[in-house]
Amino acid sequence: MRFRRLFLATAALLLIATLPALAIAGQNHTVDSPDAPRLYVANQGEATVSIINMDTHEVETTVDLTELGFSSNASPHHVIAEPDGSAWYVSLISENTVLKFNADNELVSQGTMEAPGLMALHPEHDQLFIARSMMAVSPPQRIGMAPRDDLAALEEVDVFLDRPHALTIPSDGAFVYSASLATNQLIGLNVETQRGQLTPLSGMTHVIVQLAPAPNGTQIVGTGQLTAQLLFFDRAGDGRLTLVDEVTVGAQPWHPVYSPDGSRIYVPNKQDNTISVVDANERTVIETIADDSFVQPHGAVLSPDGRYLYVSNNHQRQMMEEMARDMGMDAHAMEDEHGDDEHGDHGHEHHDHGDDHGHDHEHDSEHEEHDHAEHDGHDGHGHETDDRRGTISVIDTETFEVVRVIEVGVYPTGIGTQVNY
Repeated sequence: MRFRRLFLATAALLLIATLPALAIAGQNHTVDSPDAPRLYVANQGEATVSIINMDTHEVETTVDLTELGFSSNASPHHVIAEPDGSAWYVSLISENTVLKFNADNELVSQGTMEAPGLMALHPEHDQLFIARSMMAVSPPQRIGMAPRDDLAALEEVDVFLDRPHALTIPSDGAFVYSASLATNQLIGLNVETQRGQLTPLSGMTHVIVQLAPAPNGTQIVGTGQLTAQLLFFDRAGDGRLTLVDEVTVGAQPWHPVYSPDGSRIYVPNKQDNTISVVDANERTVIETIADDSFVQPHGAVLSPDGRYLYVSNNHQRQMMEEMARDMGMDAHAMEDEHGDDEHGDHGHEHHDHGDDHGHDHEHDSEHEEHDHAEHDGHDGHGHETDDRRGTISVIDTETFEVVRVIEVGVYPTGIGTQVNY
């Protein structure tokens, strides 16, 4: 069976009798910290969402979307939560749907939008913004905007960008920012007027995967999939962005996240299987973290105090083989180019901070195979995924050690929590 379900017969009957019709039957565990923040993990390869207690670092519930009538290919891609923990949202690429669940994991609202991907909550207004998945090859040049209490009222707003994918809202809430996957263009869209300021970039197309705003100040960073660059922007009062610096990180940087004080930026590098730690003020890489548990690192969030960094790992070797075929290359040649089939060039070494420290990873051999592929067409669920279960790596931001590896569902992608810097 794909999921291990631990139910006592009497408890199950009581649960079914007391929950509303839309309550989720999940994989539940007793937790000692009911008020702990939760980490929500979109398992794109199996239409589930894993909910992790961030105090105990255990999966306490697995929400199975097929039990609500969605297909096994629904492709949940990104999850975000209300700061007070009262609700959470998930985008379903292949169902063209965005869902809202309450704190009891009951489905309470849903809206329709073609190939929804990354999402962002307005810090003050009752608005949810939604961009497009990489799977959407020629979507409308619009992003979604919906009242959070009624996703069915979702409407689309012009951003004048081909394939708007990256999405973020700074804490002042004046502008929502998006970037194109197809062209070197970004936009700052005025939330009130829904008019925007385009920012063109020169040179090679970066393919900006995601944006992140500094928790203080006017800095925004973006990750360039094709250029391995972390791009630093200053934002003006009219929403316009100015590129002020570029820092080389690892191959295929994905979802960046700032530390709570804004001093650091953590960047998962999907192809390199590393995490770059960037000094936000000096704009330099101060650490490159490598670990066996990093296997196509994708999403990243921090604990409320910034002590722990959580990173999702795709574990999708089949993508590398498909990418190799698409590029006319032999898969083994790609392995040779990027490292050994088992561990690449990383092995157990932790770059830039000394010897291996013998972490207790709590993961088996199937999680130690380093894959090296992700590309534009594989962000969705358009290709069959491996059955290999994904993981969440928990990294101590003081020591840069991986202190826990949590097994989740197949192909975990976007992750979110109640913390929104």
